Amino acid sequence: CRYLPEFGIRPIVLTVEERFYSRLDPGFSPPDELQIERTLVMTTPLEAYARWKYRHGLSEGEPSDRPPGEGTNGVGTSAYKRQILALLKTPDEFFGWYAPAVRAGMRLVAQSPINAILSTAPPWTSHLIACKLAGRSGRPWFADFRDPWWGNPHRRALPKWRDPVDRWLEARCIRTAKRVVCNTDRMRQFYADRYKDNPSTKFFTLPNGYDDFARPSPGERTDSRRLILHLGDI
Repeated sequence: CRYLPEFGIRPIVLTVEERFYSRLDPGFSPPDELQIERTLVMTTPLEAYARWKYRHGLSEGEPSDRPPGEGTNGVGTSAYKRQILALLKTPDEFFGWYAPAVRAGMRLVAQSPINAILSTAPPWTSHLIACKLAGRSGRPWFADFRDPWWGNPHRRALPKWRDPVDRWLEARCIRTAKRVVCNTDRMRQFYADRYKDNPSTKFFTLPNGYDDFARPSPGERTDSRRLILHLGDI
């Protein structure tokens, strides 16, 4: 959003009110001219349950200390509880944003000359919001997949019945999107092979990068050692 105006694009960011973030970066400051629309988030049954446990002294820490449902699929979870949690976290634990975001998005489409919609996921709720907005408004939608949705090996803890649900939701998004952005060529080929009924030109690669706007100047080194930083999860 900092650089898009250089190319004649005026972005509008649709997000949640800051009090709904699980964590904040106090050092981040958005560009002054950037329009940011913030919405409420509906309380999901999972969040209501977490707050009930907190009020009755059954859990440690305030409910807002972490995203709702985080850490609830650990070892020792009963099979019944695992099924209920998977149902309440469909497509993910952030589904409470769906209805407020769709309402705000349609208002923005009606008020502003919006030419396109862009969403990035996970969380997958973001794609479902954009899919709904694209269907209602007729605007082209660019769906950015930072990870695979259906069949993601990191989601193996989910029960088997979630596979067809996630597969249907992903296919619906792929079918509706004008373009599908992938962060590696391997992932682009993966989606092109999975959805052969879509033209291969729908899928393209945009590698991960970083914003060097505030990059500090490198200091002088006193030896020949190299410092390597992996910024992410292993």
